[in-house]
Amino acid sequence: MARVETAVGAGFLVAAALAGCAQTSEYEGSLAFEAGYSDGCRTATARARPFSSDVFLNEEAFEEDAAYRAGWNTGSNTCGTAAGRTDRGIPSKNDALGPSRF
Repeated sequence: MARVETAVGAGFLVAAALAGCAQTSEYEGSLAFEAGYSDGCRTATARARPFSSDVFLNEEAFEEDAAYRAGWNTGSNTCGTAAGRTDRGIPSKNDALGPSRF
């Protein structure tokens, strides 16, 4: 019986640790978050191609909508990591946007 309890306890600790790694945004599920995620992911994927400077970003939404901005950053991070990029060039809210920035 002690082995079963130890295995269950260890399994619970592993599940809790993995749950701690998953980051969620308070905006997930909103249309603005999803649009930002899509644009951020498309940008990160495009940047994985050599000599690509494509940026998919709704500048007005990025500046004014926290949900879009959170989605863009999440999409850029998620897809940029999947593409093997370490420098995703994620703009901050106050950064100047444009081809020279990216």
